[in-house]
Amino acid sequence: MQSKRSKKGGDPLHRVESICFSQSTRQFDQNQQQRKEKLKKKRKHQRKRALLRRGPSNYNRYGFVCRT
Repeated sequence: MQSKRSKKGGDPLHRVESICFSQSTRQFDQNQQQRKEKLKKKRKHQRKRALLRRGPSNYNRYGFVCRT
């Protein structure tokens, strides 16, 4: 792929395609990142709630309350 480009700058159509492709993959990566962040938050929240449900002693033991 690089040899073709170095010879004659690559044919324009191919270049456009590659740009579009890189943009779409970047968008996809961003979406994946956002999804991961959301999941992480959700999991943390669920863990906190589970600890709360179990009782104040356990909740305290994990250092959520102490941390302020």
